[in-house]
Amino acid sequence: MFAATTNGTSYSQTFGITSGTSNCADSGGGSASAKAFVETNRVALAKDIARGQGETIDSLARLAGCRAPGAVGSSLQQRFDQIFTDASASDSQVGDNVIEALRSDAGLACSALGAG
Repeated sequence: MFAATTNGTSYSQTFGITSGTSNCADSGGGSASAKAFVETNRVALAKDIARGQGETIDSLARLAGCRAPGAVGSSLQQRFDQIFTDASASDSQVGDNVIEALRSDAGLACSALGAG
């Protein structure tokens, strides 16, 4: 309770995020940002991809500049086995697989990812 009150009244989270001191600097999206996001949020993203929707998919769609963010979840869900090839796949490999899946679906129009 104290932490929630303190964070809400002292604006320390807001300051940390906007100033970059919380490693939350806005890099403008792109492949590197999207891949780092996937690697950092792998477990939550895996759950959302399995469901075909969720907060991490929405955030990823924004980072990737997808014009059809609503379709990102179902597109990734259809490629789940290609993204999470096995339990021993590294975070980096999963990140690469997600970026490739987004790039390969032209209907998503993920402009921030550029060409592969």
